Amino acid sequence: PAPPTAAEASRFLAQSSMGATRAEIDKVVSRGYAGWIDDQIAMARPTSYWGWLVAGGYNVAANSNSYAGFDAMVWSQLIGAPDQLRQRVTTALLDILVVGIDGLNAQWRPFLMAAYMDVLADNAFGNYRTLLGAVTTSAAMAYYLTYLNNRKADARTGAMPDENYARELMQLFTLGLYRLNNDGTQQTSNGAPIDTYTQADVTQLARVFTGLQLANNDNSSPDRMRLPLVMTASLHESGTSTVLGASINGADGMGAVNAALDTIFAHPNVPPFIGKLLIQRLVTSNPSPAYVARVAAVFADNGKQVRGDLAAVVRAVLLDSEARGSAALTRAQAGRLRTPVERLTGWARAFGATS
Repeated sequence: PAPPTAAEASRFLAQSSMGATRAEIDKVVSRGYAGWIDDQIAMARPTSYWGWLVAGGYNVAANSNSYAGFDAMVWSQLIGAPDQLRQRVTTALLDILVVGIDGLNAQWRPFLMAAYMDVLADNAFGNYRTLLGAVTTSAAMAYYLTYLNNRKADARTGAMPDENYARELMQLFTLGLYRLNNDGTQQTSNGAPIDTYTQADVTQLARVFTGLQLANNDNSSPDRMRLPLVMTASLHESGTSTVLGASINGADGMGAVNAALDTIFAHPNVPPFIGKLLIQRLVTSNPSPAYVARVAAVFADNGKQVRGDLAAVVRAVLLDSEARGSAALTRAQAGRLRTPVERLTGWARAFGATS
């Protein structure tokens, strides 16, 4: 294809970065869309969110109950980091796999968020199944969706496992409420959408996410907040759970977690559901079913029989004819509103703001 014009490069960067700069526009013109994406995916992270906080000296005991450093940590990377495609995909994933700092009922909240955002950033071009595993064993997610120290049912008291994560994992992170065709349209029966899962699936899946705890009890520093959760057998439901028609053996706690995630990841809803969400956060709020189908096909198989390859999915989203073609420039329902964060970072990057 012909090299993109500066205007076309700017439009591309509106979809693939936190804001265009003159230098970045020139890179896209020089390298082409695919070349720029390849360069960005190959780029090492200059620093982690966690490392930024530590370098700033925020890991002192006096900050254990404060928000100190959090805002500056995030803005510094969104505005200043060179790995802009990773930053943009990370913010998209944070919109999908949501954790918010104000919802963390714990000490060292900036570090909890830093560890979680590092999970998203480190896996932004990895595999979605790997990302689901890292999110599930993240301390931040466990605090946010209240399954930290989740216990098996107690017949004496009537206590049941917390269902929060089990429900949100299926509803928001993987499947959605209704069964989908490959193009993201809903499957129906007698004119009504078909539920993807039942309350019984939620209850059974909640049994799987019992027994997960922090890796240690040392709260003198934030270090344990970035360690993966560990399984405590005495709190875990060791019986068999049935999730989406699959039997999950609970005898091995982490084995059961992985089996449940494998079952959900293999569901046919995942490619169109996640594909459409990424399109909406990068390119357009109203993608055509054909656009969703093309991206879902890449999610299902990257061409090498690998499912969930996010690097391939991001390429498919950004290089699709509906993203790069000129028809969207005159179509009223095309495009998307910039978020307030993108509006600010776009201004700051364009004008070289450094603080």
